[in-house]
Amino acid sequence: MEAVTIDLPGCKSASQRALLLAALAAGPSTLHGLGDGADSKELATALAALGVAQRLQTDGSLHLQGLGGTPKLAGQVLNIGEGGSTLRFLLPLVARCTGQVRLKLAAGLMARPHGPLLELLQNNGSQVESLSDGFLIHGTDQPLAKPTTVPVALSSQFFSGLLMTSGSCEQQWLLDQQPVSVGYLNMTVAMMKQFRGAECLQVNGLHWHQQAGFGEGQDYIVPADTSAALFFAVAAVVLQRPIRLARALSAEHPDDYALQFLVEAGFLNFDGEVFEPLPNGFASKPFDLSRSPDSGPALAILAATSESGLSFEKAERLRHKESDRIDGMARLAVACGAELSQSGGDLSILPKRQAPAHSSFNPSADHRLAMAAGVAALRWPGIEITHPACVAKSFPTFWQQLDLLR
Repeated sequence: MEAVTIDLPGCKSASQRALLLAALAAGPSTLHGLGDGADSKELATALAALGVAQRLQTDGSLHLQGLGGTPKLAGQVLNIGEGGSTLRFLLPLVARCTGQVRLKLAAGLMARPHGPLLELLQNNGSQVESLSDGFLIHGTDQPLAKPTTVPVALSSQFFSGLLMTSGSCEQQWLLDQQPVSVGYLNMTVAMMKQFRGAECLQVNGLHWHQQAGFGEGQDYIVPADTSAALFFAVAAVVLQRPIRLARALSAEHPDDYALQFLVEAGFLNFDGEVFEPLPNGFASKPFDLSRSPDSGPALAILAATSESGLSFEKAERLRHKESDRIDGMARLAVACGAELSQSGGDLSILPKRQAPAHSSFNPSADHRLAMAAGVAALRWPGIEITHPACVAKSFPTFWQQLDLLR
């Protein structure tokens, strides 16, 4: 069967890091293939409000004139929307500048846990006032404590934000434990070294040493979004048809772990360009959701179609994503004629031997759940997705690309 070619968006995680690093670097940067999801657009708009000049080129690339340091705050209002990474990147930036700025958040993001992150900033001289729809920040440029102890049990994104927005002086960091989602932190380190040089960070266990400086502007190519690719890898297995990717993926993305899991379990072959499905995949070990937390919804669909289902471990953090994804995965399983069982942080999804009935699935405004339900509907057309437009957070053209598989 001839492979269908899918055009993935630019990686959301790499796009947002590139925007922030380019904004603070000295001189011009040109960013190619940026993701066009709402999160990346909102970050670019916020950086423009902070004084970062930007120009869209005729080839679709974005030219930025870096500030060569931190911005000036003058009471700007920055709309964050639903973007958790947008907030965790901008919050340490504006809190470490003199002046005032207001961050406006969507209700869902406001409800997510932020306490330990805000406490670190407040303990180092910033004032953070909680509002009904966000935060009012009174920033400070006083030096952080050396070392600064960073909480990383909740999210590695905040530490990534601290690293990328620090550079005014040399800094020492002490992590309070091994970080969650370490793959995203590794991506941050790799991109910082491209913009700021190979010696900008030295890591010794939980102790990190950061050199002063914001680096130089770069010509940077954003890879395709591995998180988005995973949904089409699962679609290839579910439909038993090959799928070709139009753009290369990054091996530094945490969801590469999920793709390697599928290959090692014999669900598919992947040569970097084509997902070639195999008929008898079998996972002999649980999938570690702490290493690739965004993979859960897509793999829930695979579990519902696999003879033996799938087991997952370390799922606790999924309750604090864009939605409660454990609940979402359970509802996806039911919609697909399977069932999810839970014991602590361990999950199992097993298929039932019956066709699912017609059902309506509400993704709770979570783009990953909506995309997973879309893949499920390729196999079980009786599944209808309410509020499908929420995919615009990361992949505005998802439904058009998915339609190529029908």
